[in-house]
Amino acid sequence: MPYYLFLGGARHGTVPAFKRFTEKQKRNKSIKKAREIFKFHELLSAIKY
Repeated sequence: MPYYLFLGGARHGTVPAFKRFTEKQKRNKSIKKAREIFKFHELLSAIKY
């Protein structure tokens, strides 16, 4: 679903805002993934010792 249509169509400045929005979403996803991996590693080290 094209999000930028709700932000005012193809007007100037909308598409960059949409791109920024998607970038933010991607970054949040990767941060979440990194956090999960970190938790997993903590768990492994807790089991080791």
